[in-house]
Amino acid sequence: MEKIFNAIELAGKTQVPVMFISNPGEGKTTAVELWADANGYHCEVLIGSQYSQDEILGYQVNNKGQLDVLEPEWFRRITKAGKPSVLFLDEMSAAHPSVQGALLNLCSSREIRGGKKLPEDCIVVAASNFKENLPDFCDLLTPQINRFMIINLSTDNNTALDTYLSFEKPTYPK
Repeated sequence: MEKIFNAIELAGKTQVPVMFISNPGEGKTTAVELWADANGYHCEVLIGSQYSQDEILGYQVNNKGQLDVLEPEWFRRITKAGKPSVLFLDEMSAAHPSVQGALLNLCSSREIRGGKKLPEDCIVVAASNFKENLPDFCDLLTPQINRFMIINLSTDNNTALDTYLSFEKPTYPK
C-alpha cells in the first residue's frame, strides 16, 4: 500500500494523474479510499464501465435556444464537498471507448463541458486491470496511457512464494 500512497501524494503535488494497473482484487480501490479517509479527502469513485460519456462530461441541453451544460452529479459532489477530493476513475479498461475518451479529456484538461474546472486540490487517480484479466473487447486506448503516471502493482510471485515458504511449520499438540 505504501507504493499507492506515495503515488497519490505525488499526483497531488504535480497534478499528473496516476493509474494503478494490477490483477483484480489486489486492493487498488481499498487503498485509494483508505488514503483519502486518512488524509481528510472526499473520495469520489467513478466506475468506467457504469457511466456514459455525458455522465462524465455533463449533459448538453437546449434551454430556450441556448445550449447549456448540466453538471454531472459527481462533479457537484466534488465542488460542494467542502474539502479536497480524490477523483478515482476505476475500471478504466472496462469502459467503452467513448467513455474512455471522455475520461481522457477530463484527465488532461481537468474540466467538464462548459469549461467548468476541477478544483485545484482535486487529485485524479485511475485503476485498471491487466489485459489478460479482461474480455477481448476491453482495452485501454493508447492515448490514455500517455497521460498518466503508470504504477504497475504486480507482485513478484517468487518473492511471495519464498516469504510464504520461509514460515516455520506450526507444531500441533498430540
